[in-house]
Amino acid sequence: MLDEKQYNAGIQSQNIGSNEFGSNNILDEKQLGPAPQIEINLEYKPITLDQIQQQKVAPKKQSSYKGATLTLFKTFVGSGILALPYSFAKGGYVLSTIVFVLLSLLINYQQVNFIMMADKYRQPNQLMDYSKFIEITLGARYRSFSKLIVGTMQWGCCISYVIFFMEFFEIAFYGNSASSFQHQLYYLLIALLILLPMTLISNMAVFTKVSAIANGLIVFPLVMIMVSAIQAIINESYPEKQSLIDFTGLSTMIGVSIYSFEAVGVLLNIQSSMQKKEKFQRLLQLTTIAVVFLFIIFSLVCGIGYGTDINQIVLFNLQDNPFMAVVQISYAIGLLLSFPVQLLPAFQILETNQRVNSYIQKSQESANRKRIIIRMVQVVLLSLIAMFIPQFAVFLSLVGGFSGSALQFYFPLIIYKKNFFDNQPVRQRTTYCCLMIIGIIVGSFAAINSLILLIKG
Repeated sequence: MLDEKQYNAGIQSQNIGSNEFGSNNILDEKQLGPAPQIEINLEYKPITLDQIQQQKVAPKKQSSYKGATLTLFKTFVGSGILALPYSFAKGGYVLSTIVFVLLSLLINYQQVNFIMMADKYRQPNQLMDYSKFIEITLGARYRSFSKLIVGTMQWGCCISYVIFFMEFFEIAFYGNSASSFQHQLYYLLIALLILLPMTLISNMAVFTKVSAIANGLIVFPLVMIMVSAIQAIINESYPEKQSLIDFTGLSTMIGVSIYSFEAVGVLLNIQSSMQKKEKFQRLLQLTTIAVVFLFIIFSLVCGIGYGTDINQIVLFNLQDNPFMAVVQISYAIGLLLSFPVQLLPAFQILETNQRVNSYIQKSQESANRKRIIIRMVQVVLLSLIAMFIPQFAVFLSLVGGFSGSALQFYFPLIIYKKNFFDNQPVRQRTTYCCLMIIGIIVGSFAAINSLILLIKG
């Protein structure tokens, strides 16, 4: 049990550096001051030593800096990168590159400041996630809404994984992406056999080794995709190129770009799993820089190489041969290994819900069994939904425009306005609020247009 003095102590001051992209963070730590005194509707019941011994609660393993890096990189490089080349082509290479760089700067700026704000409320050794931080800073009024948005984002990520999984197997084994309903059921069963056992893990640090394997399985196919695209450029296999500027496809490009930073919902989870949490901000900045360069280079090379024939899932542009089929399978397995990392926050949201929690704890002996059933039902439902999503890239754009922009811009703006606004100079708080409002507007534009496209089919 935490010592009472230790629990009540605030987090030690951290040296917050300037933004790696060149501009200083608006939320300077000295200006933030102490965390405001707010009223929250939370019941805190500390676990006694006797209760720990009775429940056999062991301290959770924490990940190293290297392990957290691997996990963070894997949560960034998921299904979004497969749709980025297509979305870049839809918006035009020049326009898409400019918009993506601007969005990357805005998102990185927001995420760094978001971590700074969360650190002001984090107690020593406290586990923090996105929904818990929203609940602490904004109170019960925003609790349910924030949990719904976080869950929607993570559920959307996992649905996209299953969509890819079913489509790639159809192409790998039958040579086409229009699979029959019977084939989809077969692929769904294969996916569930892999996913269901992995969803029983609750400790983020456990995924360190899994993330290392997943990264290897994903990086190799990405390299092969780029090699194939470069060969196509040299051989001019796809002579018809996309336009440099195309505003008609801009909404899809914006939505997919916001979605590609899909780690937003698990940033605080990853930080909580680290041994040295104060190093997470630096880790986030460096990882974001690497990911942004990877996304841009990968999208441009693939877009130029495959031209107008580019697939919504660029992995399917690989030549039809046994080796490339192995490459596709490798990426699919890599995504499946990262599936539990994305879904864990959604699990925690349901399991901390008062109604669900009261249900699973009616009997201590059956609590674990009921929790497992709830998780499995959730995975099965998401997989069934994935069978009826028609367009991969447009679906990602919808999730990114709605849930992604809410998590990236809306909630941070509300938190800042309520808890930090009065402590900031006029110029700095005006700049922060304006940037977040721009992000909300841009994300809403992408979500609305993507929804229209999905309805039209």
